[in-house]
Amino acid sequence: MFKRSRMLVLLVTFGAACTGDSATNPGVDTTPHASAAIVAATDFSCGLSTSGVAYCWGANNSGQLGTGVAQSAIVPAPIVASTKFVAISGSHLGACALSTGAAVWCWGQTPGTVLDTVRTPRLEPTSPHPLKTLTVGRLYACGLDANGAAYCWGNNIRGQLGVGDTVARTAPTPVLGGLTFTQISAGFWHTCAVTAAGATYCWGDNSFFEGGFGSGVALVTQPTPVTTPQPFTYIAAGALQTCGLTSAGVAYCWGTNTTAQLGDGTTTDRLSPTPVAGGLTFASIQIAHNNQRLGHACGVTRDGLVYCWGEDTNGQTGAAPDALCDAGITGPVACNRSPVQVKGVSGAVAVQPGLAHTCAIFNTGTLMCWGENQEGELGDGTTADRTTPAAISGGVAFPTR
Repeated sequence: MFKRSRMLVLLVTFGAACTGDSATNPGVDTTPHASAAIVAATDFSCGLSTSGVAYCWGANNSGQLGTGVAQSAIVPAPIVASTKFVAISGSHLGACALSTGAAVWCWGQTPGTVLDTVRTPRLEPTSPHPLKTLTVGRLYACGLDANGAAYCWGNNIRGQLGVGDTVARTAPTPVLGGLTFTQISAGFWHTCAVTAAGATYCWGDNSFFEGGFGSGVALVTQPTPVTTPQPFTYIAAGALQTCGLTSAGVAYCWGTNTTAQLGDGTTTDRLSPTPVAGGLTFASIQIAHNNQRLGHACGVTRDGLVYCWGEDTNGQTGAAPDALCDAGITGPVACNRSPVQVKGVSGAVAVQPGLAHTCAIFNTGTLMCWGENQEGELGDGTTADRTTPAAISGGVAFPTR
C-alpha cells in the first residue's frame, strides 16, 4: 500500500479529568446528531456516543486524542472530560467539541497561530452568544448561534475567519456582513455557509478555486456570494475543494481536482460548481481536509448508501480504483474519478473522510472505518489497512439520526 509522508512531523491510561460545565443551554439541542458525531482526520478519528461521551483513537503525536497522555490508541479511548457533548469536529491534528452548556473544548493543535500540543481538552473563550453548531478547520473554528449568526476564531492567515482582515482572533468573533446561516463548514483555509434562502457564501483562501470566486482572486476576508446553478441547502468545505447539495440532493463540487476529489469523472480543476457524476441524490457529503493536493470525498445517499471518490491509495474509497491520477507531488496515485459504492454496508447516516481513511455511522448505532490504519485510526484493535468497512472496537453506540 502507498504510505504518504505526513504533513508534520492498547488503550491509554487516564489522568485527572478536567472540570466540565454542567449547565444546559436552552439554545443547544442536548441530543447528539450523527452528522456532528464523527471525526476522521490525519491518522486519527473521533466519535461522539449517544450519551454525549467523546472517544478518539489513532495517532496522538499532537495530543489529538485528548486523553491527557502521549500514547496512541488502536481502540476508542474516552477523552479526559467530565462534561457531556452534543457535537464534535476536527481537522488535521486537532479536534473540538461543543458541550451541552454551549462551551467549546479543544485538544491537539487547537485554534490559534501556534502549533501547540494540548493533550488534555482545554476550554475555549466564550462566544458573545452561545453557539449551537461547531465546525473545525486548520487551526481555527467557527459556529452558529441560535439565530444563525456566525462566529469564528483562531488562525486567519487566509482570511478564513471572515472578519475583514488576516489577523488571528483568540475568541469567537462575529463574521462580517450581518448574515444569518442555516449551516456553516470550515475547510482547511476557507469557510462556506448557506442561508435559509439557499444562497451560498464563502470566504478565505481561493488559491485552488475552492472559494468559488473564479481565477485571479487569491483570497477574500469576508463572506462573498458564490454563483450556484441552483440554491444549496447543504455545504461542505474541504481542503482545496467545496461541495454543495440542492434541496433535491444533487451534488456540485468545485476547486482542485488532481485526484478526482470533485467526482465529475475528470481530474480537471473547476472554478465554479460542477455536477458530481452518476446522477445520485445525497443526504450529506464531506471532503477530506488534506492540503497536499491529494484526498477524497464521500457522501451518504438518501437511501443510506455510501459512495466515495478521489484518491484510493489505501482503500479509503471502499472500492477498487479505476485510474491513476497525477497529483503533481508524489507522482500518479490510485483513484476513482466518479462516485463508487462502498460495498457490504447500508443504512448509513453520516460519513467523514480523513487523510487516507474513512469512517461512517450506521442506523444500527455502529461506527465503521476503512482505509489506512498504520496508526490505528480505524479503531479496530489492529494496525492493518482495510479495503472494506470494519466496526470499531468497544461496542459504543453512536447517534442514528
